[in-house]
Order: sequence, then C-alpha cells, then structure tokens
Amino acid sequence: MLVGLETPQHGDIVWRGTPLTALKGEAVGAFRRDIQLVFQDAFSAVNPRKTVCKIVSEPLRHLLRLSREERARQVEEMLQAVDLSTTLLDNARRSSAADSCSASAWHAPWRYGRSC
Repeated sequence: MLVGLETPQHGDIVWRGTPLTALKGEAVGAFRRDIQLVFQDAFSAVNPRKTVCKIVSEPLRHLLRLSREERARQVEEMLQAVDLSTTLLDNARRSSAADSCSASAWHAPWRYGRSC
C-alpha cells in the first residue's frame, strides 16, 4: 500500500502527518525517496568484481544522483558510522571454487583494487 500497488479500503496511510492521497509536488518526491521497494539480486550481492565502495555507493548514485566526490564522502561516513575502517573501501571479494551464492561475502578473503 505504501508504494501504491494496493489502496486501503478503510482509513488513511499517513506519512509525516499527511495522508498519502493528499501529497502533491515535491512532497510526493520526498515520500518516494524515503519509502521504496528494495530488490536484491543475490548474484550481484556476492559479485567478486565489486569493491565495498562500489556496492555501498551504488544506491547513492541511483537514488540521490550525487557526484562521484559526494558519493565517496557519503560512503566513508557510512562506514565510519558503523565502526568499519575506510580501508575496506578498496577491498573486493575473492572468488574460489568453494564459493557459492549462499555463502556470505564476509567469509571470503579480501583483495585490493578500488573501482568506485
């Protein structure tokens, strides 16, 4: 109902004090930036060619249309906010014959190579 795939039969859905049906103009854009469907591609999530920086910055590029420099700054702030070292940004997952999509990317060794 939040993204408009279904409509409520009774009552209102309210976002920031305003019923969704009353949102107009920039308020609709702000709502869509805040509330979104999230699709995850399991194969991309464990792609050995993507660095941490690339994976974390991708939504910023699509959703906020930030410049490369702004994305890099935001990504560093995000890692620091969760107590991860920014030295991880250049790391990419190594692939091996034992890797599978069900394995966590965090269980594999890391290698150096930034392409953010």
